[in-house]
Amino acid sequence: MRAFTNAKGKQRFHDGFQCINSMNPSQVFQTMHDKLPYEETRNYLPSVNSNRKRYYGVDKTVVADDSQPSRTLRI
Repeated sequence: MRAFTNAKGKQRFHDGFQCINSMNPSQVFQTMHDKLPYEETRNYLPSVNSNRKRYYGVDKTVVADDSQPSRTLRI
């Protein structure tokens, strides 16, 4: 939440969520990338974002498979 507000304690969450909810996803990503306090975390964001895009197709496949009757595997 530090990337979105300077408030402390519970107020940080209230203010942070309000700020996040007022932004579109690319603004949230950019704010996090620019303002997160640790370089390692800032550098991790692009990796997570690119992996999310890569695995999105896998997630859609899993959801599609969930609609099929379950199969029991026997060894």
